[in-house]
Amino acid sequence: MEMDDWWFGWKDFTPEYPCPGKVVLMVGAGISIESPSRLPGGYELTESLLDHLLDSNAATEIKTVFGQCEQWMGRNLPRLEHVLDKAFEPSTIEGVERSGAARELLRIFSQRPPNANHYLIADYLIKQRGWCITTNFDDCIEQAGRHQIPVHVIDPKTRTFDILHREYGDDWGIIKVHGTIEHGCYGLGATLADLEHGLPKAFTILLERVTNQADLMVVAGYSGTDHFDVNHWIRERWNGDRSTRLVWIDHRQKVEEEFWRLKELENREPRVYWQGAFGGIKIQHGPTSRLLVALLGIPRRTLKDNGESCDWWRTALAEYYTPTEKEKYLTGTRLASSMGLGQLAEEQLRYLKRRLENDDLLAPFEAEIYYSRGFIAGALLIQNYLKPSPEKIRKVNSTALIRAKGKPAKALLYYFARWLRSARRLPFDEQIDAFTCLLDIAERRQKWRLWQSKPFRRLNEKICIFFRRYFMKIENAKLPLYLHGRIQMQSIRASTLFYDDEVFSFGEIWDLIYRENSPPSFYTPYGPAIPGFYLTERSTAREEDRIADLVLANINYVNILLSALRRRWPKGSKSVFKERQQRVGYFDSGEYVVTYIVQLLNESSQIVSALNEPHLQIHIARAWIRADSILGGIEYWKQQRLYLGAPPSLTST
Repeated sequence: MEMDDWWFGWKDFTPEYPCPGKVVLMVGAGISIESPSRLPGGYELTESLLDHLLDSNAATEIKTVFGQCEQWMGRNLPRLEHVLDKAFEPSTIEGVERSGAARELLRIFSQRPPNANHYLIADYLIKQRGWCITTNFDDCIEQAGRHQIPVHVIDPKTRTFDILHREYGDDWGIIKVHGTIEHGCYGLGATLADLEHGLPKAFTILLERVTNQADLMVVAGYSGTDHFDVNHWIRERWNGDRSTRLVWIDHRQKVEEEFWRLKELENREPRVYWQGAFGGIKIQHGPTSRLLVALLGIPRRTLKDNGESCDWWRTALAEYYTPTEKEKYLTGTRLASSMGLGQLAEEQLRYLKRRLENDDLLAPFEAEIYYSRGFIAGALLIQNYLKPSPEKIRKVNSTALIRAKGKPAKALLYYFARWLRSARRLPFDEQIDAFTCLLDIAERRQKWRLWQSKPFRRLNEKICIFFRRYFMKIENAKLPLYLHGRIQMQSIRASTLFYDDEVFSFGEIWDLIYRENSPPSFYTPYGPAIPGFYLTERSTAREEDRIADLVLANINYVNILLSALRRRWPKGSKSVFKERQQRVGYFDSGEYVVTYIVQLLNESSQIVSALNEPHLQIHIARAWIRADSILGGIEYWKQQRLYLGAPPSLTST
């Protein structure tokens, strides 16, 4: 009861006395920015690395594109993990050989003196034998605690769970989910490849136990945007014990009232995922150290400024690793291609080829770039004669290439031939592409009234079930999270095409597509009894900086919604009129769905303009044509098309 009195008894915007219950801390890079540590924040480090690792033209264009796409991507720079992922990839190309030396850049996190935040956290952990979860690489908290705090981490050599400084205990300490600099630069989880499979099972079990045992979690200096590991665990908490409360510290120079920041925080953490994983939430805007002192009851130490420049780390980056001109072009090619910036990738590859004597090993990049620019025939030609390459690239499979030419039946036959000839399991992404082809064929048939009938929908459903059972070997435990997103969306698409409204209702589809969650229908005292979140294709495209794929995901959303509308109103305006006559009281006309469809297509056109990849407009045009064929004649669709875009209410926000 004392904890409840404290929680509900706050005055102004900070508690009058420290939390009386058990506190677990979650901290990020923000706590290490103060002097004398002076480590960079994620934004500053990403911007500096773009300038350091790429040539000036590539860095400028990538920043410009992200600036134009900020409202859809949620940030105006690529993810730090994405930039490092492309810079750290080894290369065997003659003349651009590298064995991962770029990881030496992470040495900026070693041997940094702790600041007042680190001492405050270390003092609290030692006094209370408490827990602190962190994504930081540095060992500043450990130094502040004189290395007498246990550190729970994954050993990079054995890939097993380990506890450093175990002699001081094993049931308290620091949980370092991305590794520690004490293990060196090569054991840190700094790239997308390190993170895409999520947290190890040992970590999720420990995190869940630690969080459930606490009365309060305090988050400080953390953005909450670790989509692939930490946030994946947070989303799973939607379905578990949510009695632990959450205080989220959003650093500001002075204490500010949350009320005035609601609009700004609406689409940011902790409002998106984190608040649904706890039993209550308070967001505090103010100085991090002051708020930590108030919450933990630990006095803040006063440290002398060592006089070191705030930009020391920029100089250190050049000392630890400076890429050659060829390496800059190789990194630029990889980064631009993965984002869907086909023209920039082609330009970077052309500059690289001019500086190499043997450019045969660059052919895999050409296939991917041709695909990203819409030159499907050229990409297929290269892919058919391509030998296995030691280079790590996002290989475009031929099933996806043939489907991209608008020939799903031919792509499916090609996949069957590959399946019969291959002794090994085909790649996961190619299996999902083949299943997508099957749905493409079913979707095309839906325009005929006969194929919309229940017997034919049941037949198509049985075919899809048979295909997934015998021609797909998807092991969910081994799938990267972005492929989880793809298979989830295709499953929703299949259900929309084949199930009746009574089984998979229009409201459920809307919740999954628009709200990106499934509202639970039964609650327990500790939260919902059924899953309340699923991974979407759009969210993973955003988090992996695959801007062009975000356009394709938008179109996928549009097609699913159109299939749902056609299922509900098979005769268009006649079906709407008939349903309106039969309904008594409120009639759901679906206008909000049409508005959202228009919004998605308009946003996609704007993203394509920013990318300067006009071939994607073809996909958008096809979606407009399909929308016209399904919604043509419906009054509110005419109104939307009359304005050739979203209504003022949408564009003004």
